[in-house]
Amino acid sequence: MRILYAIQGTGNGHISRALDVIPLLKEKAKVDLLTSGIQADLSLPYPVKYRFNGFGLYFW
Repeated sequence: MRILYAIQGTGNGHISRALDVIPLLKEKAKVDLLTSGIQADLSLPYPVKYRFNGFGLYFW
């Protein structure tokens, strides 16, 4: 089985949750990662197969 796991990258919350979920998914299947958004300060220690700029919110 293959899983495409998409992560919203406009903040650190989605990525920090994904750090716990990805290892569990990898135990069961082959996982390809997709990120959308570029405003996160955290990075993933796993290879990301698909990267998109996505939509972002900027406040000034």
